[in-house]
Amino acid sequence: MLNIASRLHRKEIERGVFKPKYYYERSDTGRRKEQKILRYFDHGIELETKKTAKPYWQDPNQQMDALDPMSAIIFILRDQTETNVCKQNFAMFDGIRRVEIRFVDGEEITKGHLRCKGIYTRVGGYSAKELKDGTKFPFYVNYQIESDDYRVISFQMTTNRGRAKFVRR
Repeated sequence: MLNIASRLHRKEIERGVFKPKYYYERSDTGRRKEQKILRYFDHGIELETKKTAKPYWQDPNQQMDALDPMSAIIFILRDQTETNVCKQNFAMFDGIRRVEIRFVDGEEITKGHLRCKGIYTRVGGYSAKELKDGTKFPFYVNYQIESDDYRVISFQMTTNRGRAKFVRR
């Protein structure tokens, strides 16, 4: 069972991307339980966690270019324009791990519907065992075209635990 609770306190929006004051996460994936807070400052990111840092964890202060997980979800699921749909590429950092989220292709599947393919790539902060389980995971975002906007109608991803699909109602 996957149980994740997270909160994002938004500081401001800069160039269409959220710049939070902090990000809070409490998760239980069945394999791992975590609770952490990322605090954002102009000079860096502070990680608060009860876990002892591992040598493979990413340095938070080297992740200022990455989105936190909640901002990444919003960035993917918000309405897109024709100029940037299927072209979103960014890094995400959860306080320990860094991933790259890259949209690689898009095609109109039926009139008024577009399907974008992306790749979620583990970049750093993972143990050797986690990397052995895989580094690249495909995902798909389906959009309905409404005048000049592309609205997400579903999001599907494949993980080590199987597939997950989210559908807008």
